Parts: sequence; structure tokens; C-alpha cells
Amino acid sequence: MKIEQIKFNAESIKKKGLDEKIIKIAKKAYEESKNKWRGEETHILNEKPIAQILGLFGGSIKGMKILDLGCGNGGREYGGFNDGDYAPILSTALAHLGANVTGIDYLERSEEGKKSLYEKYRFHYENLDLTNFSLDPKYTNLDNKMIKVFKDNDLVIARSLLNYGLEMPSLPPACRHVEHEHEWSMYEKIIKKIQPFNGKKALYNLQMPMHSSLKNHLSNNESANLFNETFGEIIFDGKENGFFCDHVFTTG
Repeated sequence: MKIEQIKFNAESIKKKGLDEKIIKIAKKAYEESKNKWRGEETHILNEKPIAQILGLFGGSIKGMKILDLGCGNGGREYGGFNDGDYAPILSTALAHLGANVTGIDYLERSEEGKKSLYEKYRFHYENLDLTNFSLDPKYTNLDNKMIKVFKDNDLVIARSLLNYGLEMPSLPPACRHVEHEHEWSMYEKIIKKIQPFNGKKALYNLQMPMHSSLKNHLSNNESANLFNETFGEIIFDGKENGFFCDHVFTTG
């Protein structure tokens, strides 16, 4: 779908809200995916992110290529570092709706384990330590397979990604739940490396933890302009929702 159409859809959502049929579809996909990951914690607490994505793409994401950064790894069922590791419910739901989804998280899995995940949940899983990726100026930690994963996406999602304190690579991933005030720069390092693989056609859904410094940073037109210069043009702003703020943007 062309960016112009997505912008039109975004304006329609702002004026009229999400269509009830889309909300119903998203809720069903969320509930079915949550049931598949029984007892697991998740990055998303309701169907709202799914409905938003569906609405922006006109009600269907069938056949679209989606990359979910920090998707979760299903700690209890698949041997994560602790019981708090999140289940990839968003990846599962979007795949259930017909998208070609790849979820990335830090937990290594065998090829057999990745195959098992796909057979059960219909999304592809790849492990990559985004800490090292954000610090690697030459993509030296990416093989050809991962480059293909990063290329030509219709949507790139980054939700709750920085709960793991990406600026502290000396800590094991499960110990990186630390609050810090550098989300802006850390997201920039990651997103800026992914954007060249996708040209100007991709849509990005970025969820920023809203510490006080970021609330101030996004409180006026100057900071909004800075966001545009750093990441791309905001076409949909979910406003503050609890501790987080959603932004959907494009470089087109």
C-alpha cells in the first residue's frame, strides 16, 4: 500500500475513530493469540495495537511483510531466562491475520526450534542481540539471511524494546530491565540502521517509554520537528497511554 493511502487512512482514523469491524477483527486475533500463549506475559495488553495497524492499512494486512523488533520469546514454554520473558503475541496475531511476520529477540533457538515456532504460531523467529546491533557501525553482525529479514518491509514495529537497557551490553539480557533517559538516542541508533534496508516505502510503529525527559522532549512543535528530522514524518500519534507513547511514522 502506498504511503499516501496510509496517510489518508490515518487522517480518517483521527476524525472518525477506528471502524467497529476492524476493532472486532483485532480483538478476535488478540484473544486467539493470547490463548495460544496461555499464562505468558505479553508486550501488548489489549487489541488496540492490532486494530491500529489494521486501520492504517485499510483493514487488511494479508501478504504484507512485517518486522517485529523485540517481539518476545515465550520464556516459560521455550526456556527463556526467567518467567518474565514476554510471549510474541503481537507477532502471532499479525501472522494469524495473514501477514508474513518475522519476530526478533535475543534468545537463541535452534533451526528446529524456529521451525516448531512457525508451525505452531505461523511467524518466523530470528535471534539477534539488538544491543550489539545498535553499536555495530558496519552491520558486521548480520549475515545474508538477516539482511533479507531487514529488507523490503511494509511495517517495522518496535514496542517495549528498550525495557532491556540497550546501552548496557555488559549485562545479560534478562538483567537489563533498568530505567534510563536515553530512549531517544538508542532508538535512533537502531531505527536508523534499519531504514536504509527499506527505502521510503516502510511504515514504522515506535513505542517510547515516557520518562519525564521524553515528555518534555515531545511537548512542543520544536520537539515534534526534531522527531521528524531524527526518524521520519509522524503520520499518527497515539498520544500518551500510561507510561508509553505510540508514534507511527514514515521516511517517505
